This record gives sequence, C-alpha cells and structure tokens, in this order.
Amino acid sequence: MTDTDGEAVVALYCSYTRGTRRLRSLSNFYTTEYMPVSLAKTVDSERAWDLLADFIACERPAWTSVEFRMLRQENASCHPFFSRLADAGFHIYQYPLYENWFTSIKDTSFENYFQNLTSRLRNTIRRKSKKLQRQDSVRIKTFSTPRDNIAKAIRDYVDVYNSSWKKPEPYENFIPKLVESCANSGTLLLGILYLGKRPVAAQLWIITKAKALIYKLAYVEDQSEFSPGSILSKALFEIAIDDYKPLEIDYGIGNETYKADWMDERRFIYVLHGYNKRNIVGLTYTVLHKIKTLLKKVL
Repeated sequence: MTDTDGEAVVALYCSYTRGTRRLRSLSNFYTTEYMPVSLAKTVDSERAWDLLADFIACERPAWTSVEFRMLRQENASCHPFFSRLADAGFHIYQYPLYENWFTSIKDTSFENYFQNLTSRLRNTIRRKSKKLQRQDSVRIKTFSTPRDNIAKAIRDYVDVYNSSWKKPEPYENFIPKLVESCANSGTLLLGILYLGKRPVAAQLWIITKAKALIYKLAYVEDQSEFSPGSILSKALFEIAIDDYKPLEIDYGIGNETYKADWMDERRFIYVLHGYNKRNIVGLTYTVLHKIKTLLKKVL
C-alpha cells in the first residue's frame, strides 16, 4: 500500500491461483510467522492490518475468499484484521495449526536464565559435557558474518543435517541461501559443535533486536549419547542472551517435548479463512461452511 504521495507504507506478501479470486498468504512449510511489513515508521502493526483489510475488501474484482496462514494467536494486532474484514462482508473463521514455544528474556542475563531451567536439564548438560570432553578435542564455533567462512559453515551444517534423524530438505538450496542472506544482513547466528574435525551438531538462529529465532537444529544420530544438541544449545543461548540481548527467544514451530525444557511460554500458530458474502461464490462457500459446522456439532 502507498500513501497519498505514492510512497510505500506497508506490504503484505500474498499469492493467488490464476483464474480465481482466492487470496492466500505467501507462506509454506519454511514459514514461522506471517504478518505485514511496515515500511514507514508512522505505521505500526495494528494500523497496518487495518489498512490492508480495507484495501483487500475494496479491491475489484472482489476476492471470493481469503486464507492467511502462520498467524500468531497472542498477537493482539491481528484482531482488527478479523473484525475489519468481517465488517466488510467476509465470513471469518480460524483454527490452530501448530504450537510455538518461546520465552521472554528482557533484562535477563544468561546466568539467571540458566539457573531457572530445571535441575534435570542443568545436570544433564554438566554430565554430558564432562563425558564429551573425554572424547576427541571438542570445540564450538559460531558463524555470523561473511568474514566467518560461511561456505564452510554451510557445508558442515548440511553434513550434520544429512547425518541426523531429520528428513532431507525438499529444496536443498533454500537453507544455504538463507544462511548467506542472514550473514549479509547481520541477523545470523550459526553454531556448530565439532569432535575433532567432525561436525556433530548444528543450529541455525536468526536474530534481531526483538527476537532470537531458533530456526533449524540437528545433531549426528550416532553421537546422541553425548547430547551434543543440548550442549550446543547452552552455548548459543548464552551468546544470544548476553551478546545480542533480544526481547524474546522463539523455538519455532512444533510442540516437541525438549522445547519445554528451554522455554516457559506457549502460543498457537493458526490459519484465518474468510469468504466474501457479497458475491455469489463467496456466499456459497459461507453457506456450505456453516452447514458443515452445524453437522459437526450435531454428530
């Protein structure tokens, strides 16, 4: 969207299928959060949602439906978007997709944060660290800028990931390009734990002033007895909290049990659907959805 002078003030990246009037969020399984991008300091997130809802509702030819995925449940700024679209004639409903663990760390040191973790986790890290130190030389290296030999970091990260329990990446160039982009923009924290020359654990963090996002992590499966992932996590949490001082650490998408060991809050990631009741196609979808909902309640 632009202001009266033609300057861009806010953007919402969307997609649609050619030949239809169905508007969708530009998101996929790599997305962790979807929201407007404010391009002007005078436009906050809540105002951005208002402006975008009005714009979407007024576009011609009209959209028959909208679908926005990866929205955060606790984000109060989303609610004006819902009500604004509803006021414009859309039948709006939503449901949760995933869970997201996070912790607020404003004005917290790593020492205080670590002492508040469970004694079980702290003891496990201490015990496994001693056990690991008895193996080949152990070291942890972090990569943040293009000067840190990012090409090697990417190779070692990929080696760890391909030797882990995780499924292969469907788009093998995505993570390498993401790492390079983050390094160039100053938002990268990539940590790798080595046993001798062998990389055995790796974590990709994306860090801004507001948030440290733990985006991807993996460890070599045949080294699980040493808990290299937990040991690397401790080192990166310390760097993130004490050096970068973000307001929040976000453990990404998913409700894996190990995330609860490090985080103390949880929220939903959800999808919003809307059908435009002011055109025949959208109205038909609205009626069908209401009938389907009613049948579920009856059954």
